[in-house]
Amino acid sequence: MNQQLLTVLSSLFTIKEIDITDEIKKEAVIQSVYSLIGSDADALAVITRNIQVIYEQCQLATVFKGIPYVILKGTAAAVYYPEPLRRTLGDIDILVKPEYFEQAYNALISSGYVKDSSVYGGDRHERFFINGVTVELHRRFAQLNSLEQEKMLDTWLFEAEPVEGKIDSHIFPMLPEPLSGISLLAHISQHLESGLGLRHILDFVMYVDKALDDEKWHNFKELTDILGLTKLAETAAFAGQKYFGAYPDYRWCRSADVKLCEEFMDYALSCGDFGVKLGDKNIVETALSRSIGLKHFLGNLQKRGEENWSVLMKWPGVKPLAGFYQAGRYFTRGIKSGLKPDDLKYSLEAGKRRNNLVKALGAKQQSVRDGDG
Repeated sequence: MNQQLLTVLSSLFTIKEIDITDEIKKEAVIQSVYSLIGSDADALAVITRNIQVIYEQCQLATVFKGIPYVILKGTAAAVYYPEPLRRTLGDIDILVKPEYFEQAYNALISSGYVKDSSVYGGDRHERFFINGVTVELHRRFAQLNSLEQEKMLDTWLFEAEPVEGKIDSHIFPMLPEPLSGISLLAHISQHLESGLGLRHILDFVMYVDKALDDEKWHNFKELTDILGLTKLAETAAFAGQKYFGAYPDYRWCRSADVKLCEEFMDYALSCGDFGVKLGDKNIVETALSRSIGLKHFLGNLQKRGEENWSVLMKWPGVKPLAGFYQAGRYFTRGIKSGLKPDDLKYSLEAGKRRNNLVKALGAKQQSVRDGDG
């Protein structure tokens, strides 16, 4: 079934007749890619939702009048698709320079955006709601293997001169090339340990198809070498060539490790969008994949607790207890989902496989940051 879905999705790059069975549709929905290939009411519903998200994004030009910002992912990824409105949109991710963050925050509040007090975004972003659409205002974006790499990437993004992205009549500020592609690649890296789906991979594949041929690869590689993302770039791009029939003439990604590429795609197909196919098991597997040794395990608990414990917004002094909160959170979820000892054994093995894959790709390894930070 997975291979059949990939064959159908390859129609995005080649002219071919496609037959979408109920089984293929079910899998495509789980991967949040059905609207790319479907033509029924369900696909139309996604497109309609996308139009609503784009409408709310349009309003930001008024909300942020005089405040420079760029849109990350979402519509900034959709512009590289043959039919941008078909790319499933989620949150609206906004990046502003640190010196403008407070001004942007206040602008959203004064414009009727409701701050999400249920999630503690730490020092990375704040989440808001408006008319059923989620908006994330980012202080910073990068999540990489080292603080030095993160600071480097964020500096590049802050200093970049925005360019115009366009979907139909909507024009919005986005990152210029090649940083647009770097941000999409970094997004794959961010989700490798927590549940990668086909949508994340397709975003980068579409970018490569439109903006990263053999001639441009050299300059792009100079950036990925600095950030530690070169192997991931080669693997994800080769996946586009091998599984979707994209850019058959590109040479730069052909040297990718075929076996590693197969493991990469098998992992994405087994996870579904953001790990939805695994359900609560994904929480356990993610935690275990990040927890190599006691030091890493405790570091991971503390990090996750700091991100999830909303109490910290009101009482930051209890931050040292965040690890205990997260341990209780994992335990409660495990009990509620009915996880059994055999499930835990399987999750431990799956967590190890996931960790080995991330390590082989040289991408973001949360266990490295949490244990050594």
